[in-house]
Amino acid sequence: MGSKMGKPHPFELRVRAVALVEQGNTHTEAARRLCVSIKSRSTG
Repeated sequence: MGSKMGKPHPFELRVRAVALVEQGNTHTEAARRLCVSIKSRSTG
């Protein structure tokens, strides 16, 4: 009976995406790494 991790909260995903881009990844690479669409990571 292991505990399952739920999906990250949308704010957490944004924070993680920004961190990846700040580390030198492109927006596309960050989105791919987080398994979200490029439009999902867009702030508008």
